[in-house]
Amino acid sequence: MTEWNLMKNNLKTHKPVKESYQCLICKRVFMSPSSWKMHRNNHHGKCNLFLCTKCSSLYETEQVRNLHISFHYGILFKCLQCDFI
Repeated sequence: MTEWNLMKNNLKTHKPVKESYQCLICKRVFMSPSSWKMHRNNHHGKCNLFLCTKCSSLYETEQVRNLHISFHYGILFKCLQCDFI
């Protein structure tokens, strides 16, 4: 579609899709974000996981999560250990 109005009209013809949330560690699916977050925070005792705000991937350190987020914005990757880009 090249015009937003055409796409908007098309979207009105579809039934709403109920969103689900999947645990990236055990693949269990949740129907509410609050249930998913509670499960994620208590999963196997790992309470300090860092969530990507764009795709909900989980990372063990904030630095690695931030490096991952830069991918979503087309930012160059810079090694956390040296000056390699």
